[in-house]
Amino acid sequence: MAAGKPGTTSALDSVRHLIAVADCDTVYRDLYLGRAEALLGSALTRQQFREARNTEQAIAAALGESRAATVRSDWARVEEHAERAEQLRRALAERAPVVALGAEVYEATPTALDPFSPGLGQLAASDPFELRAAAVSALAALERADAEPRQLYGERRAYLEQLAVTARVADSPKVAADTMATADVAQRALDAAERGDAAALARYAKEMRTRAAQAPASKKEETSAPTTAVLSAAALQCPVDLAAPLPAGTADRAAKLGLAALSAAPLEMSQPLFDFIAAHIQQARPADHAAQREGASRVEAVSSAAGWPSDVSKAVRDLLDQFLRQVFVNSGGARYLPPFTTESILVEDFPEEGEAPATGPLLGALGLPRRRGLSRLAIDRALLEHGPGIVRDQLGLPPNEFRLVCVPPDIYTRVGRDKGWGKQSHWTHFDGYQVLSNGSLRALVGGDARYGGLNDLVSIAVDDERDGVIARFAVIRRARQVMRWR
Repeated sequence: MAAGKPGTTSALDSVRHLIAVADCDTVYRDLYLGRAEALLGSALTRQQFREARNTEQAIAAALGESRAATVRSDWARVEEHAERAEQLRRALAERAPVVALGAEVYEATPTALDPFSPGLGQLAASDPFELRAAAVSALAALERADAEPRQLYGERRAYLEQLAVTARVADSPKVAADTMATADVAQRALDAAERGDAAALARYAKEMRTRAAQAPASKKEETSAPTTAVLSAAALQCPVDLAAPLPAGTADRAAKLGLAALSAAPLEMSQPLFDFIAAHIQQARPADHAAQREGASRVEAVSSAAGWPSDVSKAVRDLLDQFLRQVFVNSGGARYLPPFTTESILVEDFPEEGEAPATGPLLGALGLPRRRGLSRLAIDRALLEHGPGIVRDQLGLPPNEFRLVCVPPDIYTRVGRDKGWGKQSHWTHFDGYQVLSNGSLRALVGGDARYGGLNDLVSIAVDDERDGVIARFAVIRRARQVMRWR
Protein backbone atom coordinates (compact mmCIF):
# COMPACT_ATOMS: atom_id res chain seq x y z
CA MET A 1 0.00 0.00 0.00
CA ALA A 2 1.36 3.40 -0.88
CA ALA A 3 1.17 6.30 1.55
CA GLY A 4 -1.87 7.72 -0.24
CA LYS A 5 -1.65 10.20 -3.08
CA PRO A 6 0.75 13.05 -2.32
CA GLY A 7 -1.03 15.83 -0.49
CA THR A 8 -3.97 13.63 0.54
CA THR A 9 -5.14 13.17 4.12
CA SER A 10 -3.52 9.71 4.37
CA ALA A 11 -0.16 11.06 3.18
CA LEU A 12 -0.34 13.95 5.64
CA ASP A 13 -1.19 11.49 8.41
CA SER A 14 1.98 9.61 7.51
CA VAL A 15 3.90 12.87 7.73
CA ARG A 16 2.55 13.39 11.24
CA HIS A 17 3.58 9.86 12.22
CA LEU A 18 7.07 10.44 10.82
CA ILE A 19 7.45 13.66 12.80
CA ALA A 20 6.46 11.85 16.01
CA VAL A 21 8.89 8.98 15.40
CA ALA A 22 11.70 11.40 14.46
CA ASP A 23 11.46 12.93 17.94
CA CYS A 24 11.78 9.51 19.55
CA ASP A 25 13.94 7.20 17.40
CA THR A 26 16.48 9.97 17.06
CA VAL A 27 19.44 8.16 15.44
CA TYR A 28 17.23 7.77 12.35
CA ARG A 29 15.72 11.26 12.63
CA ASP A 30 17.24 12.46 9.36
CA LEU A 31 15.69 9.55 7.44
CA TYR A 32 12.24 10.08 8.96
CA LEU A 33 12.31 13.80 8.25
CA GLY A 34 13.57 13.17 4.73
CA ARG A 35 10.68 10.80 4.07
CA ALA A 36 8.27 13.32 5.61
CA GLU A 37 9.53 15.95 3.18
CA ALA A 38 9.05 13.57 0.25
CA LEU A 39 5.43 12.85 1.24
CA LEU A 40 4.68 16.49 2.03
CA GLY A 41 6.29 17.81 -1.14
CA SER A 42 3.29 17.63 -3.48
CA ALA A 43 1.18 19.55 -0.99
CA LEU A 44 3.90 21.96 0.13
CA THR A 45 7.46 21.99 -1.18
CA ARG A 46 10.33 23.50 0.76
CA GLN A 47 10.29 26.48 -1.61
CA GLN A 48 6.54 26.94 -1.17
CA PHE A 49 7.00 26.84 2.58
CA ARG A 50 9.63 29.58 2.33
CA GLU A 51 7.23 31.60 0.22
CA ALA A 52 4.54 31.14 2.88
CA ARG A 53 6.95 32.45 5.47
CA ASN A 54 7.69 35.39 3.18
CA THR A 55 3.95 35.97 2.89
CA GLU A 56 3.78 36.41 6.66
CA GLN A 57 6.48 39.06 6.38
CA ALA A 58 4.65 40.68 3.44
CA ILE A 59 1.46 40.90 5.51
CA ALA A 60 3.36 42.58 8.33
CA ALA A 61 4.97 44.99 5.87
CA ALA A 62 1.63 45.86 4.25
CA LEU A 63 0.05 46.52 7.63
CA GLY A 64 3.01 48.69 8.55
CA GLU A 65 2.60 50.71 5.37
CA SER A 66 -1.12 51.05 6.05
CA ARG A 67 -0.45 52.39 9.55
CA ALA A 68 2.09 54.89 8.21
CA ALA A 69 -0.38 56.07 5.57
CA THR A 70 -3.05 56.49 8.28
CA VAL A 71 -0.77 58.89 10.13
CA ARG A 72 -0.41 60.87 6.90
CA SER A 73 -4.19 60.70 6.23
CA ASP A 74 -3.36 59.17 2.87
CA TRP A 75 -6.55 57.13 2.72
CA ALA A 76 -5.99 55.79 -0.79
CA ARG A 77 -2.72 54.23 0.38
CA VAL A 78 -4.38 52.98 3.54
CA GLU A 79 -7.02 51.17 1.50
CA GLU A 80 -4.48 49.79 -0.98
CA HIS A 81 -2.19 48.32 1.66
CA ALA A 82 -5.03 47.10 3.87
CA GLU A 83 -6.65 45.25 0.97
CA ARG A 84 -3.29 43.77 0.02
CA ALA A 85 -2.75 42.56 3.59
CA GLU A 86 -6.22 41.01 3.71
CA GLN A 87 -5.74 39.19 0.39
CA LEU A 88 -2.46 37.74 1.57
CA ARG A 89 -3.97 36.78 4.91
CA ARG A 90 -6.88 34.91 3.30
CA ALA A 91 -4.53 33.03 0.98
CA LEU A 92 -2.29 32.09 3.89
CA ALA A 93 -5.23 31.04 6.07
CA GLU A 94 -6.38 28.56 3.42
CA ARG A 95 -3.03 26.78 3.69
CA ALA A 96 -2.49 27.29 7.41
CA PRO A 97 -2.77 23.60 8.45
CA VAL A 98 -0.30 22.33 5.86
CA VAL A 99 2.04 25.29 6.48
CA ALA A 100 2.01 24.45 10.20
CA LEU A 101 2.88 20.86 9.32
CA GLY A 102 5.60 22.12 7.02
CA ALA A 103 7.18 24.06 9.87
CA GLU A 104 7.61 20.79 11.79
CA VAL A 105 9.42 19.26 8.81
CA TYR A 106 11.30 22.10 7.12
CA GLU A 107 12.25 23.92 10.31
CA ALA A 108 12.96 20.81 12.40
CA THR A 109 16.12 20.91 14.49
CA PRO A 110 18.77 18.55 13.07
CA THR A 111 19.30 16.79 16.41
CA ALA A 112 16.81 15.70 19.08
CA LEU A 113 17.80 14.08 22.37
CA ASP A 114 17.26 10.32 22.58
CA PRO A 115 14.81 9.86 25.48
CA PHE A 116 16.05 6.29 26.06
CA SER A 117 19.74 7.11 26.59
CA PRO A 118 21.04 7.16 30.20
CA GLY A 119 20.75 10.62 31.71
CA LEU A 120 18.50 12.00 28.97
CA GLY A 121 15.07 10.63 29.89
CA GLN A 122 14.39 13.37 32.43
CA LEU A 123 15.06 16.00 29.75
CA ALA A 124 12.35 14.58 27.49
CA ALA A 125 9.11 16.53 27.25
CA SER A 126 7.06 13.35 27.76
CA ASP A 127 7.46 10.13 29.68
CA PRO A 128 9.92 7.86 27.79
CA PHE A 129 7.62 4.87 28.34
CA GLU A 130 4.74 6.74 26.69
CA LEU A 131 7.03 8.00 23.92
CA ARG A 132 8.07 4.48 23.05
CA ALA A 133 4.47 3.25 22.96
CA ALA A 134 3.48 6.14 20.69
CA ALA A 135 6.47 5.54 18.40
CA VAL A 136 5.72 1.81 18.09
CA SER A 137 2.12 2.62 17.19
CA ALA A 138 3.20 5.24 14.64
CA LEU A 139 5.71 2.87 13.02
CA ALA A 140 3.04 0.16 12.78
CA ALA A 141 0.74 2.66 11.03
CA LEU A 142 3.56 3.64 8.67
CA GLU A 143 4.21 -0.01 7.82
CA ARG A 144 0.60 -0.28 6.67
CA ALA A 145 0.45 3.04 4.83
CA ASP A 146 3.90 3.69 3.33
CA ALA A 147 5.28 0.81 1.33
CA GLU A 148 8.62 2.15 0.11
CA PRO A 149 10.47 2.30 3.48
CA ARG A 150 8.42 -0.49 5.05
CA GLN A 151 11.48 -2.57 5.92
CA LEU A 152 13.00 0.34 7.87
CA TYR A 153 9.76 0.90 9.74
CA GLY A 154 9.52 -2.77 10.68
CA GLU A 155 13.13 -2.97 11.85
CA ARG A 156 12.82 0.14 13.97
CA ARG A 157 9.49 -0.97 15.46
CA ALA A 158 11.03 -4.32 16.45
CA TYR A 159 14.00 -2.52 18.01
CA LEU A 160 11.81 -0.23 20.11
CA GLU A 161 9.49 -3.04 21.18
CA GLN A 162 12.34 -5.00 22.77
CA LEU A 163 14.02 -1.95 24.35
CA ALA A 164 13.70 -1.96 28.14
CA VAL A 165 12.15 1.33 29.24
CA THR A 166 10.72 2.30 32.63
CA ALA A 167 8.00 4.87 33.12
CA ARG A 168 9.00 8.20 34.62
CA VAL A 169 7.49 8.59 38.08
CA ALA A 170 6.90 12.08 39.46
CA ASP A 171 8.78 12.85 42.67
CA SER A 172 6.04 12.96 45.26
CA PRO A 173 5.65 11.68 48.81
CA LYS A 174 2.57 9.88 47.53
CA VAL A 175 4.70 7.69 45.28
CA ALA A 176 5.41 4.51 47.20
CA ALA A 177 9.13 3.81 46.84
CA ASP A 178 8.65 0.17 47.69
CA THR A 179 6.78 -0.30 44.39
CA MET A 180 9.97 0.52 42.48
CA ALA A 181 12.97 -1.66 41.78
CA THR A 182 16.09 -0.65 43.66
CA ALA A 183 17.72 0.44 40.42
CA ASP A 184 14.79 2.76 39.76
CA VAL A 185 15.05 4.30 43.23
CA ALA A 186 18.73 4.96 42.56
CA GLN A 187 17.85 6.66 39.29
CA ARG A 188 15.23 8.82 41.02
CA ALA A 189 17.92 9.87 43.50
CA LEU A 190 20.27 10.86 40.69
CA ASP A 191 17.53 12.86 38.99
CA ALA A 192 16.61 14.60 42.26
CA ALA A 193 20.28 15.45 42.86
CA GLU A 194 20.51 16.96 39.38
CA ARG A 195 17.46 19.15 40.04
CA GLY A 196 18.67 20.15 43.48
CA ASP A 197 15.52 18.67 45.11
CA ALA A 198 16.93 18.06 48.60
CA ALA A 199 13.66 16.69 50.04
CA ALA A 200 13.27 14.05 47.33
CA LEU A 201 16.97 13.20 47.50
CA ALA A 202 16.81 12.63 51.26
CA ARG A 203 13.72 10.47 50.87
CA TYR A 204 15.35 8.25 48.24
CA ALA A 205 18.62 8.05 50.16
CA LYS A 206 16.75 6.83 53.25
CA GLU A 207 14.97 4.23 51.13
CA MET A 208 18.27 3.01 49.65
CA ARG A 209 19.85 2.69 53.10
CA THR A 210 16.84 0.75 54.34
CA ARG A 211 16.97 -1.64 51.39
CA ALA A 212 20.70 -2.16 51.78
CA ALA A 213 20.23 -3.12 55.43
CA GLN A 214 17.27 -5.43 54.85
CA ALA A 215 18.04 -7.15 51.55
CA PRO A 216 19.55 -10.66 51.84
CA ALA A 217 22.73 -11.24 49.89
CA SER A 218 21.04 -13.82 47.67
CA LYS A 219 18.26 -11.49 46.51
CA LYS A 220 18.54 -11.12 42.73
CA GLU A 221 15.06 -10.48 41.46
CA GLU A 222 15.43 -6.70 41.46
CA THR A 223 18.57 -6.75 39.34
CA SER A 224 17.31 -9.31 36.85
CA ALA A 225 14.92 -6.94 35.10
CA PRO A 226 16.61 -4.50 32.72
CA THR A 227 15.82 -0.84 33.34
CA THR A 228 17.07 2.48 32.12
CA ALA A 229 18.76 3.01 35.49
CA VAL A 230 21.31 0.19 35.46
CA LEU A 231 22.60 -1.09 32.14
CA SER A 232 24.90 -4.00 31.57
CA ALA A 233 27.81 -3.80 29.15
CA ALA A 234 25.91 -6.30 26.99
CA ALA A 235 23.04 -3.81 26.57
CA LEU A 236 25.53 -1.29 25.17
CA GLN A 237 27.54 -3.73 23.03
CA CYS A 238 27.01 -3.00 19.32
CA PRO A 239 25.98 -6.20 17.49
CA VAL A 240 26.95 -4.75 14.09
CA ASP A 241 30.44 -5.49 12.78
CA LEU A 242 31.83 -1.98 12.41
CA ALA A 243 35.01 -3.40 10.90
CA ALA A 244 33.23 -5.13 8.00
CA PRO A 245 34.76 -4.12 4.63
CA LEU A 246 32.93 -1.41 2.74
CA PRO A 247 31.07 -2.60 -0.38
CA ALA A 248 33.04 -2.98 -3.58
CA GLY A 249 33.49 0.25 -5.50
CA THR A 250 32.85 2.46 -2.48
CA ALA A 251 36.45 3.67 -2.21
CA ASP A 252 36.53 4.81 -5.85
CA ARG A 253 33.24 6.66 -5.55
CA ALA A 254 34.33 8.20 -2.26
CA ALA A 255 37.62 9.45 -3.74
CA LYS A 256 35.63 11.65 -6.13
CA LEU A 257 34.23 13.44 -3.07
CA GLY A 258 37.61 13.72 -1.36
CA LEU A 259 36.91 10.87 1.07
CA ALA A 260 39.44 8.12 1.78
CA ALA A 261 38.53 4.58 2.83
CA LEU A 262 40.36 3.82 6.08
CA SER A 263 40.40 1.31 8.88
CA ALA A 264 40.41 3.07 12.24
CA ALA A 265 42.32 1.02 14.78
CA PRO A 266 40.80 0.55 18.22
CA LEU A 267 42.08 2.32 21.31
CA GLU A 268 44.48 0.41 23.53
CA MET A 269 42.97 -1.95 26.12
CA SER A 270 39.71 -1.88 24.17
CA GLN A 271 37.56 -4.42 26.02
CA PRO A 272 38.59 -3.44 29.57
CA LEU A 273 38.03 0.20 28.64
CA PHE A 274 34.59 -0.53 27.19
CA ASP A 275 33.58 -2.46 30.31
CA PHE A 276 34.79 0.35 32.55
CA ILE A 277 33.04 3.09 30.55
CA ALA A 278 29.81 1.06 30.38
CA ALA A 279 29.85 0.59 34.15
CA HIS A 280 30.33 4.28 34.87
CA ILE A 281 28.54 6.01 31.97
CA GLN A 282 25.54 6.93 34.12
CA GLN A 283 27.50 9.01 36.61
CA ALA A 284 27.78 11.85 34.06
CA ARG A 285 25.41 14.77 34.51
CA PRO A 286 24.45 17.61 32.14
CA ALA A 287 26.53 20.75 32.56
CA ASP A 288 25.05 23.74 34.42
CA HIS A 289 23.69 26.00 31.69
CA ALA A 290 23.88 29.04 33.96
CA ALA A 291 27.63 28.53 34.40
CA GLN A 292 28.37 28.36 30.67
CA ARG A 293 30.22 31.40 29.40
CA GLU A 294 29.77 32.96 26.02
CA GLY A 295 32.28 31.65 23.52
CA ALA A 296 34.24 28.46 24.06
CA SER A 297 33.81 26.28 27.11
CA ARG A 298 36.59 23.82 27.86
CA VAL A 299 35.61 20.27 28.75
CA GLU A 300 38.02 19.38 31.52
CA ALA A 301 39.20 15.91 32.45
CA VAL A 302 40.14 14.59 35.89
CA SER A 303 43.70 13.41 35.46
CA SER A 304 43.74 11.58 38.79
CA ALA A 305 40.51 9.62 38.25
CA ALA A 306 40.66 6.37 40.18
CA GLY A 307 39.52 2.94 39.11
CA TRP A 308 40.68 2.89 35.51
CA PRO A 309 41.96 -0.45 34.20
CA SER A 310 45.67 -0.88 34.75
CA ASP A 311 48.14 -0.04 31.99
CA VAL A 312 45.85 2.53 30.35
CA SER A 313 47.92 5.50 29.21
CA LYS A 314 47.27 8.93 30.68
CA ALA A 315 46.41 10.34 27.23
CA VAL A 316 43.64 7.78 26.68
CA ARG A 317 42.41 8.11 30.26
CA ASP A 318 42.21 11.89 30.01
CA LEU A 319 40.32 11.65 26.72
CA LEU A 320 37.75 9.12 27.91
CA ASP A 321 37.38 10.58 31.39
CA GLN A 322 35.52 13.47 29.81
CA PHE A 323 32.78 11.06 28.67
CA LEU A 324 32.27 9.99 32.28
CA ARG A 325 31.99 13.52 33.70
CA GLN A 326 29.98 15.22 30.94
CA VAL A 327 26.84 14.22 29.06
CA PHE A 328 27.70 14.20 25.37
CA VAL A 329 25.41 13.13 22.55
CA ASN A 330 26.26 12.34 18.95
CA SER A 331 24.43 13.91 15.99
CA GLY A 332 21.84 11.15 16.35
CA GLY A 333 20.91 12.53 19.78
CA ALA A 334 22.03 9.38 21.65
CA ARG A 335 24.60 9.39 24.45
CA TYR A 336 28.07 9.43 22.98
CA LEU A 337 29.87 6.20 23.83
CA PRO A 338 33.03 5.76 21.70
CA PRO A 339 33.18 2.31 20.09
CA PHE A 340 36.22 0.30 21.13
CA THR A 341 36.57 -1.78 17.99
CA THR A 342 38.20 -1.46 14.61
CA GLU A 343 36.01 0.48 12.16
CA SER A 344 35.84 0.72 8.38
CA ILE A 345 35.13 4.37 7.59
CA LEU A 346 35.35 7.06 4.96
CA VAL A 347 36.99 10.29 6.06
CA GLU A 348 38.38 13.46 4.56
CA ASP A 349 42.07 12.91 5.20
CA PHE A 350 43.54 16.17 3.93
CA PRO A 351 46.67 17.16 5.91
CA GLU A 352 46.43 19.81 8.58
CA GLU A 353 49.72 21.45 7.66
CA GLY A 354 48.90 24.58 5.73
CA GLU A 355 45.40 25.73 4.85
CA ALA A 356 42.61 23.14 4.59
CA PRO A 357 40.96 23.00 1.14
CA ALA A 358 38.44 25.85 1.15
CA THR A 359 36.11 24.20 -1.36
CA GLY A 360 35.58 20.77 -2.84
CA PRO A 361 33.04 18.37 -4.30
CA LEU A 362 31.71 17.25 -0.91
CA LEU A 363 31.22 20.81 0.33
CA GLY A 364 29.50 21.60 -2.96
CA ALA A 365 27.19 18.59 -2.65
CA LEU A 366 26.26 19.76 0.83
CA GLY A 367 25.58 23.28 -0.42
CA LEU A 368 28.19 24.72 1.95
CA PRO A 369 30.10 27.77 0.68
CA ARG A 370 33.34 27.19 2.58
CA ARG A 371 35.11 24.92 5.05
CA ARG A 372 36.24 27.49 7.62
CA GLY A 373 34.03 29.68 9.79
CA LEU A 374 30.81 27.67 9.48
CA SER A 375 28.43 27.35 12.41
CA ARG A 376 27.45 23.86 13.52
CA LEU A 377 23.82 24.76 12.94
CA ALA A 378 24.54 25.49 9.27
CA ILE A 379 26.57 22.29 8.90
CA ASP A 380 23.97 20.06 10.54
CA ARG A 381 21.13 21.56 8.53
CA ALA A 382 23.10 20.83 5.36
CA LEU A 383 23.76 17.27 6.53
CA LEU A 384 20.07 16.81 7.37
CA GLU A 385 18.93 18.05 3.97
CA HIS A 386 21.62 16.55 1.73
CA GLY A 387 23.48 13.87 3.71
CA PRO A 388 21.28 10.81 3.03
CA GLY A 389 21.13 11.65 -0.69
CA ILE A 390 24.93 11.91 -0.92
CA VAL A 391 25.32 8.58 0.87
CA ARG A 392 22.80 6.89 -1.41
CA ASP A 393 23.34 8.52 -4.81
CA GLN A 394 27.03 9.44 -4.84
CA LEU A 395 28.53 6.78 -2.58
CA GLY A 396 26.16 3.94 -3.43
CA LEU A 397 25.62 3.08 0.24
CA PRO A 398 22.29 2.44 2.03
CA PRO A 399 21.49 5.51 4.19
CA ASN A 400 19.78 3.35 6.80
CA GLU A 401 23.22 1.77 7.45
CA PHE A 402 25.65 4.62 6.75
CA ARG A 403 25.63 8.28 7.67
CA LEU A 404 27.61 11.40 6.67
CA VAL A 405 28.70 13.38 9.75
CA CYS A 406 31.37 15.70 11.06
CA VAL A 407 34.34 13.57 12.06
CA PRO A 408 33.63 11.99 15.50
CA PRO A 409 36.17 12.98 18.17
CA ASP A 410 37.35 9.42 18.78
CA ILE A 411 37.83 8.87 15.03
CA TYR A 412 39.80 12.12 14.86
CA THR A 413 42.04 10.85 17.64
CA ARG A 414 42.47 7.33 16.27
CA VAL A 415 43.13 8.34 12.67
CA GLY A 416 44.98 11.50 13.65
CA ARG A 417 47.71 9.59 15.44
CA ASP A 418 48.97 8.34 12.07
CA LYS A 419 48.02 11.43 10.05
CA GLY A 420 49.75 14.00 12.24
CA TRP A 421 46.57 15.85 13.15
CA GLY A 422 46.22 17.93 16.30
CA LYS A 423 49.47 19.86 15.77
CA GLN A 424 47.99 23.08 14.41
CA SER A 425 46.40 26.11 16.07
CA HIS A 426 42.80 25.63 14.98
CA TRP A 427 39.78 23.61 15.99
CA THR A 428 37.89 20.98 14.00
CA HIS A 429 34.12 20.47 14.14
CA PHE A 430 33.42 17.13 15.86
CA ASP A 431 30.24 15.10 15.56
CA GLY A 432 28.26 15.63 18.74
CA TYR A 433 27.22 18.04 21.45
CA GLN A 434 27.63 18.80 25.12
CA VAL A 435 24.23 18.65 26.87
CA LEU A 436 23.34 21.37 29.36
CA SER A 437 20.97 20.95 32.28
CA ASN A 438 18.20 22.89 30.54
CA GLY A 439 18.36 20.53 27.55
CA SER A 440 20.17 22.94 25.23
CA LEU A 441 23.22 21.84 23.25
CA ARG A 442 26.72 23.17 22.63
CA ALA A 443 28.69 21.92 19.63
CA LEU A 444 31.85 19.88 20.18
CA VAL A 445 35.09 21.03 18.56
CA GLY A 446 38.71 20.19 19.31
CA GLY A 447 42.15 19.24 18.09
CA ASP A 448 43.94 22.55 18.77
CA ALA A 449 47.64 21.98 19.52
CA ARG A 450 47.60 24.82 22.07
CA TYR A 451 45.08 23.03 24.28
CA GLY A 452 45.89 19.35 24.05
CA GLY A 453 46.03 18.47 20.37
CA LEU A 454 44.38 15.12 19.71
CA ASN A 455 42.88 15.10 23.22
CA ASP A 456 41.58 18.69 23.06
CA LEU A 457 37.79 18.85 23.47
CA VAL A 458 35.81 22.10 23.69
CA SER A 459 32.17 23.16 23.27
CA ILE A 460 30.99 26.29 21.46
CA ALA A 461 27.58 27.75 20.68
CA VAL A 462 25.80 26.06 17.77
CA ASP A 463 25.58 29.38 15.89
CA ASP A 464 29.25 30.30 16.49
CA GLU A 465 30.92 31.14 13.15
CA ARG A 466 34.43 31.84 14.39
CA ASP A 467 37.08 31.62 11.70
CA GLY A 468 39.36 29.33 13.69
CA VAL A 469 37.19 26.22 13.22
CA ILE A 470 37.26 23.99 10.14
CA ALA A 471 34.94 21.21 9.00
CA ARG A 472 36.15 17.67 8.29
CA PHE A 473 33.59 15.04 7.32
CA ALA A 474 33.36 11.27 7.68
CA VAL A 475 30.99 8.47 6.70
CA ILE A 476 30.30 6.05 9.53
CA ARG A 477 28.04 3.10 10.11
CA ARG A 478 24.87 4.42 11.71
CA ALA A 479 24.98 1.60 14.27
CA ARG A 480 27.95 3.26 16.03
CA GLN A 481 25.56 6.05 17.10
CA VAL A 482 23.10 3.74 18.86
CA MET A 483 23.65 3.86 22.60
CA ARG A 484 21.41 1.03 23.80
CA TRP A 485 20.60 -2.23 22.04
CA ARG A 486 18.23 -3.78 24.57
